[in-house]
Amino acid sequence: RALSSLFGMPGPSKVLHLRNLPDGVTEFDIRSVVSAYAPVVRVLHLYRKGQCFVELQSIEQAAAVLEQCIDQPMMIANRVVPAQYSNKDEISQGPAPGYD
Repeated sequence: RALSSLFGMPGPSKVLHLRNLPDGVTEFDIRSVVSAYAPVVRVLHLYRKGQCFVELQSIEQAAAVLEQCIDQPMMIANRVVPAQYSNKDEISQGPAPGYD
């Protein structure tokens, strides 16, 4: 993790950072798409920024999601949503279960 941080890139984390979310997308939409890749523990949706953080159960699951996104980019509401590791190790805000 430290080496990747030297280059300004977050290292492996069980939390993914998703960008380019379309206006009007909900936490339910995000959970529905990401859970097709791996079980979602928690979502922190930054509505005004068009971004979110998605916590998965393990770093291995997060790595598998990113690996799958190389060949088949993640799509939410017909928009490609870039995903990368977050610089967070876990999401501390918001309840684990529940939706919008």
